[in-house]
Amino acid sequence: MSSGYVGHGTGGRIGKDGDSLPVKGGTIEGPVKNTSTDSFQVPQGTTSERDTPDQGKIRFNTETGEYEGGFGTEYKRVGGGLGASGNLFGFIHDNIVTQSYTIPASQNAISAGPLTINDDVTITIEDNATWVVV
Repeated sequence: MSSGYVGHGTGGRIGKDGDSLPVKGGTIEGPVKNTSTDSFQVPQGTTSERDTPDQGKIRFNTETGEYEGGFGTEYKRVGGGLGASGNLFGFIHDNIVTQSYTIPASQNAISAGPLTINDDVTITIEDNATWVVV
């Protein structure tokens, strides 16, 4: 295998310059560069199929139709802004809240109403956090 890429683990595939070697559940150490113009597929699955939300993980949730990222203790939605390139002007969100959320201390959230919060849902706003519904 070409130098610069070291794989650990068994099964799956890794490669460089056309090489393709198996790897599954392993670790690649060093820089990983994709010079192709093809798309890159991230893992996908339903909400119940999530693994641990370690910091920096990203996946596509087939149940919600959204990309989500790991933030250490939970998965959060990734992206969602409206507008042309460099001209972000708004966010689209559901008007029915179907799962519980916590707005962490020292962070803020904004929503456009009206909103319906399902009976089994709790929105927790920690100290020093703000949620504004406009």
